[in-house]
Amino acid sequence: MTNGKIYIKGKWILSIVALSVSAWVSGAEWNLQPGQLQKLVGSLEGKGDKELILRGEVAAHDLTSLRTLPKSVERLDMSGLSIVADTVGSQGMPSTRIYKSGELPAYMAFSTGLKEVALPESVSGIGDMAFAYTPLEKIDCRGAAFIGEGAFRNCAALKEADMSSTSLTEIPEGLFDGCVALRVIELPEDISKIGSFAFRSTGLETLTLPRVDEIGDFAFAKTPRLADIELSLQTRIGVGAFYGASALTDIKGDLLEIPELLAAGTALNADSVLMRGPVIGSGAFTGSGLRKGVLAGNVESLADYALAGLKSLQSLDVTGLGTRIPQVSEAAFSDTDISKVRLYVLEGSAESWQQAPVWRDFIIETRESGISSPEAIATEISISRAGDDILVEADVPLESVAAYGLDGSQIISATPGTNSWRFSLPEGDGMIVIKAVAGGRVKVVKLV
Repeated sequence: MTNGKIYIKGKWILSIVALSVSAWVSGAEWNLQPGQLQKLVGSLEGKGDKELILRGEVAAHDLTSLRTLPKSVERLDMSGLSIVADTVGSQGMPSTRIYKSGELPAYMAFSTGLKEVALPESVSGIGDMAFAYTPLEKIDCRGAAFIGEGAFRNCAALKEADMSSTSLTEIPEGLFDGCVALRVIELPEDISKIGSFAFRSTGLETLTLPRVDEIGDFAFAKTPRLADIELSLQTRIGVGAFYGASALTDIKGDLLEIPELLAAGTALNADSVLMRGPVIGSGAFTGSGLRKGVLAGNVESLADYALAGLKSLQSLDVTGLGTRIPQVSEAAFSDTDISKVRLYVLEGSAESWQQAPVWRDFIIETRESGISSPEAIATEISISRAGDDILVEADVPLESVAAYGLDGSQIISATPGTNSWRFSLPEGDGMIVIKAVAGGRVKVVKLV
C-alpha cells in the first residue's frame, strides 16, 4: 500500500545461515514518520514475520511500542532509521519525559524474541533494560554516549558485545548480569568504573582493566570461566566483586582494600597475593585456593572468616608489617590449619609475633628486610618522585619494584614487566625507600 507517507511491504528475504544453508524468511519493511509505529507493530500479530526493517523517521518515544513485538520477530534492522527528540507528558502528573535525539527508550524490546539487532549509526543512548531478557546473540552499541542499567540483563544467548566505539566511561549496574554465554567483550579505553553486578554470571574468561579505578559490588561474581583479571594498581573494589568466580586463579594488581567476600570461593592460587588493608574483610578469601599471601602496608585487622577454610594455604609473609601486629580473632582462620602454615616475619620481630594470640600458632620464621642488602647500583634505572607519585624507568623491563618505610615495612610491591612503571603512594607516606630490579641489577634510593 502506498499513500505518499508510508510504505509497507511484505517480502521474502534470502538469509544465509550456518553451513551455507539458505532459508527464506518472511519480513516487513516500513518507511516511517513520527507517530505511526505503534499501529503498525500491532498489525504484525499472527503473521509470523521473522524480520522487521525500519526506515525513515520516528519520535524517540514511538520505539516503546517495540516491546509488544510478536515473539516470531527475530531480527530488527534499525540501521536506516532516524530517531528525533521529543517530550512526552505524564497523564495526570506535572512531570514530563524528555527523550534525546537518537535515544532508545527504557524497556524498548524487553522480553521480545529478538536474536539480532542492527542499531542506527546515530544512536546516542540505550535506555535501562532496553534489550533485557531477550535471546539476543550479539550487539554492536555503535557510538552510544550512555547505556542504562541492565540494558542486556539476562540475555542468556549473548556471546559478543562490541562497545569499543561508545564514549562510555562507566559500565552501568547490571549491564550484562546473567549473560551466561558472553565470551567476548570489547570495551572503550576510557572505562574508569565497573558498576555493581555488571558482569555477574557471564562467561568471560579473561579481562584487562588497566585504567579502571572502581569495581562495584559483585561485579564479577559467579563468573565460572574467568581465570585471571588485571587491575590498575589502586583500584577500589566492592563487596564480593569476584565472589564465586570458581576458575579465578590470579588477581593482578595491588589490593588497596580487601572488602567482604572479595574472592571467596575462587581458585585463587597465585604465587603471592598482596593485601594492604587496612581491614581484610569478613569472608574475603573464604574457601579459596590461596596458597601464599603477603600482608603489608597499613593492615590493621582481619575480620571474622577473612582467611577461613583455606585448605591450600602454605605461608603468610608479614615482614612488611615489622612489629605492627594486626588484630585478629580465631574465627579469622576458622577451618584453616595454621599450625602447618609458615608465617614469615621481619628479622628482629619474631618475639612480638610469638607472643601475639592466634599469630603464635603459626610456624614462625624470620626474613631480612627487603631493603637491607642492595646488590648493586644500576645506572640505567631511574627513580623519581613528584608528591605521592613515583615513576620508575629502566632500559630493560622492570622485574620488580617495591616501596618501603624507613623501618623496613613494605608499602607496595609489583612485578611490572615493562620498562616504566608509575604508581601513587597512600596519603601521608613521607620519606620512603624504593627498590627496583631490572636485568638482574638492583637500585635502591631514599626519597623524601
